[in-house]
Amino acid sequence: RAIVPKGALTGSRRIVAMCSGLRMYKGHEVIIRAAEVLKSEGMDIEVRFYGSDFDRFLAPLKARIAASRYPGIFSLPGYSAVNDIMAQADAVVVPSLRYESFGYTALEAMAYGVPVIVSDVGGLPEVVGDAAVVCKAGDTRSWVRALQSVLNDTSLREVHCARGLSRARDHFSLESMVDAYYTLLS
Repeated sequence: RAIVPKGALTGSRRIVAMCSGLRMYKGHEVIIRAAEVLKSEGMDIEVRFYGSDFDRFLAPLKARIAASRYPGIFSLPGYSAVNDIMAQADAVVVPSLRYESFGYTALEAMAYGVPVIVSDVGGLPEVVGDAAVVCKAGDTRSWVRALQSVLNDTSLREVHCARGLSRARDHFSLESMVDAYYTLLS
């Protein structure tokens, strides 16, 4: 199917998607705190945490959401088809605190033309290059600024969408990988 970059926003609600296993080190707390700040500043924001429970983290995550000043802005939809998630998301976040060797979610979002924000952990910065905003892991203020800019600045969104599509195609498509192996083995 044709991929249309999500540079332009429609409506006032901003939907942020986080797709990961539900584990403490994935950084859900950072996104909860950042979304609370943005909501308190008047942004109409919704955060969707997609994924399955690992390490019995679902119960503490639900408790944290219930204790939020704004519990209604968070949801736990479980698993969904990637194209459905990306079609609805205004931004995809990967706020991992550690142990992120590659960042497949970031790559998928870039390939779908969705703006991405990642933490500076493991291989995430290398995967996204200059096609996404990179935040200091665990730094709520950094995440608030990044979300504000990506969700409010249309020209910045368009730049990140275009760069993400280009990076996914140029560095991670089947053709680019075959070319890289051919060059390496020649």
